[in-house]
Amino acid sequence: MSEYAGFIYECTNKIDNMKYIGAHIGAEDDGYIGGGKQFRLALREHGLANFERKILEYVNDATKIKDRENYYLEFFDVV
Repeated sequence: MSEYAGFIYECTNKIDNMKYIGAHIGAEDDGYIGGGKQFRLALREHGLANFERKILEYVNDATKIKDRENYYLEFFDVV
């Protein structure tokens, strides 16, 4: 079992370089891909092989995940 509650990630579309930031409570290798509506539409259009996920931060406390996700959304100035 991981010592982390979850993580903040950035998925980048290798075709158009669009970036999607999200948060996940769970393990890095549990099969979670992403859940945002725009990301899911892009994933359907371009396929999983055209995306690269980078972990921005591991979070120990699940109650802090949303705050950390919001930090990165503001930091990268995205919605």
